[in-house]
Amino acid sequence: MRKTLTIFFIFFSLSLFCQEANSWQIKQAKKISDFVSDKHDLSEDDSKFFYNAQLNQIVENALKIKELGASKPEEKRPIYRQGFNNLKSILTERFGSELANELMKSSNLARKQ
Repeated sequence: MRKTLTIFFIFFSLSLFCQEANSWQIKQAKKISDFVSDKHDLSEDDSKFFYNAQLNQIVENALKIKELGASKPEEKRPIYRQGFNNLKSILTERFGSELANELMKSSNLARKQ
C-alpha cells in the first residue's frame, strides 16, 4: 500500500510540473489508449489511468529530449528506454506484472499503426 501511494504521489507530482501536452501528444495518447482499452476490455477508470500515464510519459519524454537537445535517434533512445521502464513500473503497480506486460505490448502495436 505504501509503495502504491508513493508511486501515485510521484506520478501525479511529475504531471504537475510537466509542460502542457500539445495536440499531437494528446492525439497519440488517445490513439494508444483506445487501442489498448479495446483490446484488453479495460474498465473506464483503468482506461483513464492508462491514458493519463501514457500522456504524461509522452510529454515527459518530449521535455527531456528538448532539455538535452537530443536530435539523433541514438541520443533519444536512452530517453525512450527510461520512459518505457517508468511507464511499465507505473502500470505494474496498478495492474500487476503480467497484465502490465500485455498492455505495454499492445501499446507498442498501437504506435506502429
